[in-house]
Amino acid sequence: MLGVFTAPPGVVGNNLPKSAGFTLIAAAINTSDGQTFAAYDGAATPITVINRPQIIVEYDLTKVLNLTISSISVQFDSAITATGKYDAAMTATLANATATYAVPLDVTTGKAVRLNVGVQWKNTVSRDDGEKTETLVAPVLEVALGDSGS
Repeated sequence: MLGVFTAPPGVVGNNLPKSAGFTLIAAAINTSDGQTFAAYDGAATPITVINRPQIIVEYDLTKVLNLTISSISVQFDSAITATGKYDAAMTATLANATATYAVPLDVTTGKAVRLNVGVQWKNTVSRDDGEKTETLVAPVLEVALGDSGS
């Protein structure tokens, strides 16, 4: 997961946060034959997102070997926080707190898969340097298949 230099549709701010705080709730893998596998079902976990990638969930794909994944979803709490230049505790509510990748994907032996969850956060902060104030609008989650490194 990482913050990306992309503006969500319709935002009009003039800056981006230094970091954003999300809470991971769950992750699931759905197969084309109707099975669902919990890729993460542990305790709600706080995550600090910055502009560098970090692993938030790992899952052993041998459980879905030779199946076709129909979708992968990662669910977050809709309440988020962000740290700015002047305000260390800005808050916002995500309109859609579930990031979903819904392109069919076949899992075979020796195949690693990485899903990138990006936070579109460019221009989500309106900063007034004269008044030293900031306001945050909610970023948008984006999902793409990433380089698995294998």
